[in-house]
Amino acid sequence: TSKPKSTDKLMCTVYLRTQNNKVSDIVEVETSDHVRCEIKLSFAVNFENEHKDLWFSCENYVKLLCDHVRSILKGEVKKQNVEDFYKNATPLIRDSILGAKKADPANPAKSSRTGMFFSENGMRVTDVEVLAVEIKDQGIATLLIDSQRKVVQTNIDMATRQRELVVVQQVEDIEQKKMRAKAETEAT
Repeated sequence: TSKPKSTDKLMCTVYLRTQNNKVSDIVEVETSDHVRCEIKLSFAVNFENEHKDLWFSCENYVKLLCDHVRSILKGEVKKQNVEDFYKNATPLIRDSILGAKKADPANPAKSSRTGMFFSENGMRVTDVEVLAVEIKDQGIATLLIDSQRKVVQTNIDMATRQRELVVVQQVEDIEQKKMRAKAETEAT
């Protein structure tokens, strides 16, 4: 019942909700450049009817889910440097847990993911929401935020200059047309 999930505070019950379970967890990971990050997640979990005989094969499905997801995320994040991970955290996490999006040939606008299936108990993670990604080292977090601000400022400056260039080009084009028209009038 706590976050991050552990077996310290278990809620024992004889009931199993088979559809629309919500499980939340906090996962601590480390990037390739040794920066620790904390990820807050919320999972949507269903138990598939085709595998009812397995539903109670696992004593603690929440522990099974959280341990497996933690392992996968630690491995995936370890391949990323902090800047790349922070920039692409949500798609990286969702692809790692739910699988890559697959386009529907019948409806190209619609895509789907397979979800994470657990053969141990017939459980499938159908969705994951990335609630927060926090860099634990405040100095590095500040550096990344400052870097992102500089990129945004540069992009705004470039867009402003491009708009100014368009205006100057249009004004000059009008002036040239006026001069041509005057020259043609004087020539006749």
